[in-house]
Order: sequence, then C-alpha cells, then structure tokens
Amino acid sequence: MYKTSFLDTLKMCFGVGNTSIANLIGTSIDFVKSVSAGRRSFSLTHYQPLLKLQQALSLDTPLEELAHATHACLQDKTEALNAEIKKLEQSILRKKETLEDLEQELAPLRRGLHACQVLLAQEGLTEHEQKWIALRRRHLTSKINDRYPLKISLIKSKLAGLQAELQVLKGIRW
Repeated sequence: MYKTSFLDTLKMCFGVGNTSIANLIGTSIDFVKSVSAGRRSFSLTHYQPLLKLQQALSLDTPLEELAHATHACLQDKTEALNAEIKKLEQSILRKKETLEDLEQELAPLRRGLHACQVLLAQEGLTEHEQKWIALRRRHLTSKINDRYPLKISLIKSKLAGLQAELQVLKGIRW
C-alpha cells in the first residue's frame, strides 16, 4: 500500500500547496519543494507549526462525530444547494424569455400566412397577384414549419426538464 509523506498528508487534508506551507513556516517555496522531493529536510523551527497541524489531524474521533466539521459540511452543502437552485432558476428564466422571443418572431409570420389564406379565398385578384400570394404562402409555411416547431418543442422540453430538476433540488433537506 502506498504511504503518503507527512507533508503530502498535510497538503491533502488541509487542501493547500507548497505556497501555503511555505507561508506557514516562513520559508521559500523552493525550500518546501526541495523538502517534498526529499533533497532537504525541515529544521525544528520549521517542523513545529507543521507538527501542530499533524496532531490536530490525528484525533481518534470519527469525522461524523466532529461538530465543527459536520456543521461546516452541512453549511457548505446548503450553500451549494442554494447556489445550484439560483442557477437553475436563472436558466429557467432565460429559457422562458427565449421561448417568448421565438413566439414573438413567429406571430408576424402566422399573421402573414393568415392574410395570404384570406386573400386567396377572395375573388377579384389578378392572376399575377394570386401567384405572388400563393408563393408567399408557400414560403411562409415552409419557413414556419422548418424553423419554429422544432425549436419551440426543444425549448419547452428543456424548460420542463429544468423545472423538474428544480423541484427535486428544492425537495432536498439535509
């Protein structure tokens, strides 16, 4: 089994690097790198602050029973959950705005298609006007059918998924 060094254990447990260790013991980063590589060793004055950290880590109490760690972890979880909920709410808001924008883009095209249908149903149009209006109707129908239904359906499904995810996150209690 691989054993980590004293310094590696401290780095891993406290989430720090060579720079933080060097700041704690008052030496250069290069010195701590040399110690990590095994080319040098700590003097007693360097070792004292690190020994205090090591002793604090070597408690026999399980992590679940440590009040400070449990409270801090719970607080971190709650903050992360609230941040994720806020992010999802913003995403839902943007999807709703996008959906509204698409529907606003689609409204004039539908209005034009309706106008073409009404005009073609009327009598008194010249053959040239009928051809032009029929061509506009085909173009509008093609444009509406090619672009909007799929986009709107995808956004609605993404919106439903985001709302379901938001409900799940809001239901989480620690």
